[in-house]
Amino acid sequence: MVRILLVASMAGGALLSSTALSWSADAVVEQVVVPTGPSWTGFYVGVHAGGAFGNTDYGNDVVDPGQRYHLADETYAIGVHGGFDYQFASSWVAGFELAATRMDSEYAAFIPDVPAFSIDWNYSASGRLGYLVTPKTLFYGRLGYSAMDVEAIEGLAGTTSGTVDGALIGVGVETFLSDNITARVDANYFWPSDEFVTGDSEAFEPHYLMLTAGLSYRLGAQNGSAYPVEPGPEMDWSGLYAGISGSFNHGLMDLDVDVPFSTVGPFGADSAGGSVFVGYDFQVAPSVVLGVEAEATYLDAEFEDPTQNSLDPNAPTVFGTVDAVFALTARAGYVASPSTLIYIKGGFAGLLTEANEDFFPLDGGDRKVLSGYQIGGGIESALTEKLTLRVEGLYTEATEGVVVNNSQPDQIELTPSLLTGKVGLAYRF
Repeated sequence: MVRILLVASMAGGALLSSTALSWSADAVVEQVVVPTGPSWTGFYVGVHAGGAFGNTDYGNDVVDPGQRYHLADETYAIGVHGGFDYQFASSWVAGFELAATRMDSEYAAFIPDVPAFSIDWNYSASGRLGYLVTPKTLFYGRLGYSAMDVEAIEGLAGTTSGTVDGALIGVGVETFLSDNITARVDANYFWPSDEFVTGDSEAFEPHYLMLTAGLSYRLGAQNGSAYPVEPGPEMDWSGLYAGISGSFNHGLMDLDVDVPFSTVGPFGADSAGGSVFVGYDFQVAPSVVLGVEAEATYLDAEFEDPTQNSLDPNAPTVFGTVDAVFALTARAGYVASPSTLIYIKGGFAGLLTEANEDFFPLDGGDRKVLSGYQIGGGIESALTEKLTLRVEGLYTEATEGVVVNNSQPDQIELTPSLLTGKVGLAYRF
């Protein structure tokens, strides 16, 4: 009997011990499998750099009431930013950002190389709202207040300065490179709320598209998110892909006119657009992706000269258009996380450009695809194992122009360039 009780007690002890170990193991497993990403809540500071295209409406309501020229300029953009973000759910981030961006834009209306108007700085205070497509990658929209620091010629030899207030509207993507460092690509548009008017009644109204890439340092990001997250898909970046994108394009048209006292420009035009693209990537190393991409972008950028540099007084004001851009580019990317690729791209481009035959005398119209080049970069992140979302900025410039007749044969040459912000979706086969 004693032997039976001893055996029973040993069996019971073993059962209790194994049950306790099982509960302990389950508890450990539950603690380990709860994944978290970096913390998006906290302060951050950073730097950014890129390009800016301006399209400034210019006119004098005393000399020529109601008439406006669309003058253009392209310049660098470099600055600093800082702000605070708050992650209020597992996939949502809201924040506030201050930024100062240095530019060097100058506009000449009638005398080449003599600027009538210039812009040095852009300041902004904006709110951001973003969605985490992966724990480390945030796609966001931006809306806020912005101001341009401007200067214009006034009187015979003087100048006047001030600010033009407006709204800043934009989209972007930001992804972690390390515990505290993030990289971003931004496309922002400045929309003025008023004109800058000099004592000579000259009015200037600047519109700007700014495309920048930047780095930020995020305080406390290494502490981890307070929310459990689903890890992003681990992508195999090798293979064929195809997709579509929407774009906002700011165009610049150099109008080389061999006529004294003609408006010299260059002239600007804004246009929305749509693209289709196809490409192939090779993941040549765990963190390196190389590829090639072909893309066709359709747009409707119309360039106007309201003084009609034409002998026909009834000629239209639109002297040229850019209707499409075709590009064949190579791209090189860095895999910042298994589901996010940061890349640069560059290659050949063709710009479908038309000189309006109804604007120029002597049958001066023409339509051709101008040879050029395209450079840019972006960030692409996986939504699923097959579908990716991208934001990119591109600069495209023609290396030749459309030469047309005016009052004399071959008197005018039109040479376009474009600054483009794009948001696209790609399907990977």
